[in-house]
Amino acid sequence: MSVHPNYIKASDFIFLTIGLGIINLTLIPGIFVLPEQIITALLTLLFLTGISLAIRKGIKWIKYLLLVLIILGLTSIPFMIKNLGKNTAIGIINIIQTVFQFWALVLLFKIPKEN
Repeated sequence: MSVHPNYIKASDFIFLTIGLGIINLTLIPGIFVLPEQIITALLTLLFLTGISLAIRKGIKWIKYLLLVLIILGLTSIPFMIKNLGKNTAIGIINIIQTVFQFWALVLLFKIPKEN
């Protein structure tokens, strides 16, 4: 069974957000002071990698999980705006990540039902 090209594109966008997340981690001073912070960062990156791989395989229900996560993530918009004032680079990367994730979701919902 072939996978619709939108699955591949959406997966690429999620992988890009993972890369941007790694860049963000290097920009945040003192982020890895506590072991819990390292574990949280690694688990988040692994979770996003799992989502991206599931998308790439063409798993249809993953778009609903991504939709729920994006809706929950919208609550962090005030935090992103605050980051723009504190650290412009981190704030801009957060906004780009949000746009990439939203675009991945749009691509997934544009896939025809019969595919």
